[in-house]
Amino acid sequence: MSNPVARIDVLVCGQEVHARICGRANFASCPDFKALVQAMEARSFKRFVFDLGECQIMDSTFVGVLASLGDRMEQAGEGAFVELARPNERIVELVDNLGIADLFRLTDRDIGALHGCEQIQASAEGHSKAELSRTSL
Repeated sequence: MSNPVARIDVLVCGQEVHARICGRANFASCPDFKALVQAMEARSFKRFVFDLGECQIMDSTFVGVLASLGDRMEQAGEGAFVELARPNERIVELVDNLGIADLFRLTDRDIGALHGCEQIQASAEGHSKAELSRTSL
């Protein structure tokens, strides 16, 4: 059975990485999402804005990758942050119930159209079961 994955549109705006996450953010999306985050951190980006206005739901693996980033940015200080923009009620409830809401800025900011962005299509078909398992763990 195939798991539909999130589409992630990315644009770097000054010192911020803006990404729109559309669809179902699940474990199958995580290897590509994690690689994106690591690449941006390697380029010294410390401000991440994730527009969740079109994100239906996040599973625990995806939330874990986000929480890990949020924790690293909290430790980095100096203006570093992870913003979850326009999360639906279900996602707000999820991060609140997990006790990780303090790792994020929860806002209603609309990052607008991502013109000239690099589009990343996460695909579980490009990742082995072992890689998906490592990311989940």
